[in-house]
Amino acid sequence: MGIPTAGGITVTVSGRNFGAVAGAGGLLQVVVNGGLLCTNVKMITPQLKFTCTIPAGAGFDNTMMVQVGPGNFNSNTAASMWSAPFSTDFLYAPPTITAVSTGTTTNSPMVTITGTNYGTVTTASGWRGARSVSIGGTPCVIKSFTNTVITCQMPSAVGTAMTVSVNINGATTPALPKFTWSYPLPVVTTVVPSNVQANKVFTITGSNFGPATGTVVQVKVGGYLATGAYVSVAHTQIIATAPLGTGSNKAVTVTVTPGSRKRSMVDSSSDEIDFPVPTLTMIVPNVNLPTAGNINVTITGTGFGPSVLAPGSSRTILIGNKHCTNITMLEEDTVLVCMLPAGVGANVPVMVNVDGVVANTSGEHADQHSVLLKHGDVGAVLVAYQDSAGGAGEQRLMRGMVVPTMRATMRTDDTGSKYL
Repeated sequence: MGIPTAGGITVTVSGRNFGAVAGAGGLLQVVVNGGLLCTNVKMITPQLKFTCTIPAGAGFDNTMMVQVGPGNFNSNTAASMWSAPFSTDFLYAPPTITAVSTGTTTNSPMVTITGTNYGTVTTASGWRGARSVSIGGTPCVIKSFTNTVITCQMPSAVGTAMTVSVNINGATTPALPKFTWSYPLPVVTTVVPSNVQANKVFTITGSNFGPATGTVVQVKVGGYLATGAYVSVAHTQIIATAPLGTGSNKAVTVTVTPGSRKRSMVDSSSDEIDFPVPTLTMIVPNVNLPTAGNINVTITGTGFGPSVLAPGSSRTILIGNKHCTNITMLEEDTVLVCMLPAGVGANVPVMVNVDGVVANTSGEHADQHSVLLKHGDVGAVLVAYQDSAGGAGEQRLMRGMVVPTMRATMRTDDTGSKYL
């Protein structure tokens, strides 16, 4: 278990050549760790054994030295004699951690570590030990301490789930239970402009983005990776180049990672922005199409997005309320090819839906569709005929495919039924 860091424990020291008496006139002094005096020195067996009260201290690497003869510690007078330093079984209780504060900023944050056995002595009082804190392998500079609380300061950086370790004069906090500390997550507050176009620069404002140097930044808009992202103003601003994407009200996600050390990445999603609204300009072919479908049509426009959509995104084409299948991207963002569905009719509407946003143009129905497709050249069939007796002709409107106007003679069979 070790000696309490507050000291006050009486120990028995065995050896030889300690002299006949202790304490009187400074004939026997005991020094711990290079400067802290044991008190209440009492000789138990002349020359061989004495007791003393251990002072406050900390850690494992503590030594004890015994002086026989007059003079103060380090006097090195001819009349005094010192034993060699020894540390056998002379251990203070190891430090422990019970709690670690949460990071509040990426700009040189303060960290509070609560636990036990951190010691109260300093080098100013004669203690020659060492006290240090490491978080994720980075030194946390100690600003103040008590036996139960250490306050230290981390450098400006980013990172998460970093292991906290306290070392007091060679004694290190145990590996289990494991305590970790994290810089705070980045927070996005605004994105300008709110409508982004591919290859255009946009600015993200927020907090906890990390320092301007040494921070690796990743920005995604609706799952699409922006390029060239970097911290332009330490901790508060990021500049990036917009990706080709689809949809509206897309979340902006910022991931920051320290460039010099391997730590877990930090993620945040906040402000929402829009990609350009898709539009339709041309469909080829758009006349005399077979009613059975099953041919490719090419749709040209803008805002169709990249060839590969982000997870959760979609792209559909409807022609006359039927899905145009086998959609492929011929040219990114501008040209789509799909398989025409079966159907009939004229002025069949075409609608491209990209991630919930429908292609539109100006006009009364801009929110529904942008171009019209003449599907199959469908119209009315006018049939004119006369009966076998040369009577007046009769006209009938027949639905179906347009065919050339026909003339026929009406005949009557043996039963009296008429036919063409």
